[in-house]
Amino acid sequence: MVNQEYDFFDVWYNLKVTVKQGVEIMQIMIEIPDHLANQLQLQPSQISQKVLELIVADNYRQGLIGAGEVHKMLNFSSRWETYQFLKDQKAYLPYTEEDLEEDVQAIRNLLGNK
Repeated sequence: MVNQEYDFFDVWYNLKVTVKQGVEIMQIMIEIPDHLANQLQLQPSQISQKVLELIVADNYRQGLIGAGEVHKMLNFSSRWETYQFLKDQKAYLPYTEEDLEEDVQAIRNLLGNK
C-alpha cells in the first residue's frame, strides 16, 4: 500500500496524518513559545508523551475510550498503573445520583431486599 499523507493547517496547529498499510498514524506539531516551554520545564522528548497523556485522559473523561484503551495507548504494565494515572489526571467518568440509585437497587435485588 502506498503511504498517503494529509496536512491540515490552522492558526493554532499543524496536523499531519500519515496512513501506512491501513494503519492510521497521527503526527501533531505544536508550536510553543520558548519562554512558555522553559516555564513548563519539559524536555523535548517528554512533550510528545505529555500531550498524548492529556488527549487520552480527556477522551476517557468524555467516555470516548475505556480504561482498557488507556492502558494500551499509554503502554502501562498493569491496570493499577492505569487507574493511578486516571486518578492523577482527575479523569473520572461521570457518575450521577441516578447511577447511584440504579446501583443501590441492583445490590438490593441481588441481596433479595427490594
